[in-house]
Amino acid sequence: MRTEKVGFAALAVMIFTTLSFAQVSHTSSCTGTCEDEQCTYSNWAYTDSGKVKHSFNGSDSETLVSCKFIHFTDLDTFSTDHEYYLQAIGPTGSVSASGILYPAYKVVSIIYAAPGNYSSDGFTNTLTDGSTAGIGSSFQAGTTETYSSGFSIFGVGSTMSWSFGASATTGNSTTVTDTISQASGVSLNNVSTNSNAIDHTQDFIVIWVNPSVTLVSAGTSAVDYGIGTQLQSSGTAEAVDTLEVTAKTMMANSSGASTVPVAILGPQSYNGETLPGLATICANHSYYPNSCTLANQCGCVPSDFTAILATDPLLSYSSTESPLNADTSGATACTNPSSTAKCRFVPIMTQENGTVQETELLAGPECSGCDRPANTFTQTDSTQTAETLSESISLTTGFSWDVMLAGSGLKSANQFTWTDTESTGSVSGSSHQMSVTLSSGTVGCYEYVPIFMDTIYHTFVFQTETGNTSCP
Repeated sequence: MRTEKVGFAALAVMIFTTLSFAQVSHTSSCTGTCEDEQCTYSNWAYTDSGKVKHSFNGSDSETLVSCKFIHFTDLDTFSTDHEYYLQAIGPTGSVSASGILYPAYKVVSIIYAAPGNYSSDGFTNTLTDGSTAGIGSSFQAGTTETYSSGFSIFGVGSTMSWSFGASATTGNSTTVTDTISQASGVSLNNVSTNSNAIDHTQDFIVIWVNPSVTLVSAGTSAVDYGIGTQLQSSGTAEAVDTLEVTAKTMMANSSGASTVPVAILGPQSYNGETLPGLATICANHSYYPNSCTLANQCGCVPSDFTAILATDPLLSYSSTESPLNADTSGATACTNPSSTAKCRFVPIMTQENGTVQETELLAGPECSGCDRPANTFTQTDSTQTAETLSESISLTTGFSWDVMLAGSGLKSANQFTWTDTESTGSVSGSSHQMSVTLSSGTVGCYEYVPIFMDTIYHTFVFQTETGNTSCP
């Protein structure tokens, strides 16, 4: 921690030399003598070169015993207007310029449809890593900033049945790994008497519609960033606003229109907060929020969802087509991939680096009126060696500035890009965990289903047997 402080102190000297009127101030309150003294430093403020005062909440402290420094507490916080970031140790503080931008959205997961007309697929009720994201390729060409993940500023709670957080990615200072917990309610359930085939237009795409990225200057052309939620008018962070949207509803129907339910398009109510609906990401949400209907889609059109749908490369795949056909490196290289491989999908093997793929039985009742089997498979890769692969996917969205990053040259930026990397095994001390239950209501249905994993979102993918007609 002290090494980081020294780095920021050097930056502060650079700023104060350039901005001759800028200064950091605080008030001190000490009790005792230097033989046994406790000092508290509060009311921190930064007066910029334009003589505008920026205040910081909170305090730090210093303890002296026998007139020698013994112990301190830190204060790392943003100014109340979020334009500056303070790092303080005892009576010494350094300030860096900060800024906040609001990307329109981020795709945080895809839950793929499973075969079987009574099957379900979703998260387990435990801690798991989600996608590993970076922002290094954001903004327009010619921007030379180097980005490193620095801190987490997530809001509390979620509109979905999960808790959502972030952690620095082990071994990679430029990315942040989403952390999902208590997400057993996020699942895709098939309850139907119709086909047992996989229909990827029924895939659930989970979209986060109130992300924010806070940027802090860390030297010439260097920026630290943290990912969180957008701010309420009170200045506190909103709850995480994530929406489950079926791919088919974002695709054009026979009339060329999307069919997203109004409950998803319109504002979301959660724990006393009013959060944005999906329509806020659309280019012309002319009816949002007061005149939304299923027919007018709040003004949204299918082209508003093109980039979101592109994150799911299996939408046009048939039930029997292997997900490995979507892999850049091909099926053979992606069976037990090396770090140089480009593999969006990999087979789940019965043991690490093994040759046998995991399968699960999809079965229906043995007779009309007989009980319906349900076979559950739960996967964790907690014992698997972590491997970051050599490919990533990029999602470019619109964005707006809440607070500009002063002096960064980014204010003229015209795009923001999320970059999610492929990986297998546990990433930041947490494993990826999912659960699927395969079941059919079709009498005599009986087939073994191979199980794959999406290396971006770490969720299950499936394929049905070619030539098996028992599960139509």
